[in-house]
Amino acid sequence: MHWLRVLVDPNDVVYDIGANVGAYSLYAGNIVSGGNGQVFAFEPAFTNFPSLCRNIEINRLNKTIIPYPLAFGEATNEGKLFLRSTVTGDAMHGLLQPESEGNAFDSKFTQGVYITSIDEFSSNSDILFPNHIKIDVDGSEQKILSGMKSVLIDKRLQSIMIEINSDISGGEIERTIVSSGLKEVMVEQWPSRNTFNKLFVRS
Repeated sequence: MHWLRVLVDPNDVVYDIGANVGAYSLYAGNIVSGGNGQVFAFEPAFTNFPSLCRNIEINRLNKTIIPYPLAFGEATNEGKLFLRSTVTGDAMHGLLQPESEGNAFDSKFTQGVYITSIDEFSSNSDILFPNHIKIDVDGSEQKILSGMKSVLIDKRLQSIMIEINSDISGGEIERTIVSSGLKEVMVEQWPSRNTFNKLFVRS
């Protein structure tokens, strides 16, 4: 939340990728509601998307936050989302295979999802370009970054907050982001996990 408080301007555009039920989207939505900004909240899981929409409605932020039941990857295609649990608010699901952060699981439900790249989505003439992006997708981070090469190097993108499992990344995710002109400025480790929230800001 420090990232949103300090860096997001009321006129900025925020992409919340892996929005779950909307905690980050709602906070960002309250910030940009004071200006002309916009939040795009992306959550493909059928268990979470209705609650995301309802939370936006309850907080009267639908003019500011637009929810999309989309998944992001390297390119546009049809795919499957494997749910570890069907409890609302749960995470650690698997895109394309029943695996999350390198760990296989027994899927409790399999749903079809539409996958596209951030580059393709943001190039639509009706879509605003992101100034800030949050990515929390439990293992698909590198594929998402591979599908946003144009966005990454665009100077309009000012920051990325991303959850990274170091065992999976091996530093590759960090190198991809830094090579695009952003600098790692903050790290927060999850308790008892080799997983980190990392903030990258345009130099």
